[in-house]
Amino acid sequence: MDYSLVSGVIDRIKKEINMDRVKGSIQDPHNMGLIDRAVRFFVGGGLLFVGVISLVMTDGVQVWQALAVLFSIYPLMTCMMGWDPVYQIFGFRTGGDYGRNVTGTLPYQVDAAMRHNPQPDKDYEYDHSLTGSHH
Repeated sequence: MDYSLVSGVIDRIKKEINMDRVKGSIQDPHNMGLIDRAVRFFVGGGLLFVGVISLVMTDGVQVWQALAVLFSIYPLMTCMMGWDPVYQIFGFRTGGDYGRNVTGTLPYQVDAAMRHNPQPDKDYEYDHSLTGSHH
């Protein structure tokens, strides 16, 4: 395989695509804060637990049991992703807007919930490590 050809194609693609423009057009995918995600986790987990336990303990399947399991999917999925499509449609954001993806960074959210007032980095570059938030 001719690696110089592949390298040339990659260089051409880099020149064609202005990454700063692309990064500027991509919005932060997270729109939920830590408390919102925690509430959804417990509500969805509770619905799932009640639905599954009642299904196991009873002989027949009732409509409310199936609905409890079905309705647990939305809060559990949105809390895991940190993104709610309904929030996106209406422009809601419970995590704040600091110019970086802090709503999906667990250490930052824990520090904010404990009122440590973490400061986001000025020149943040995709640091998702535990040291990503400064105290």
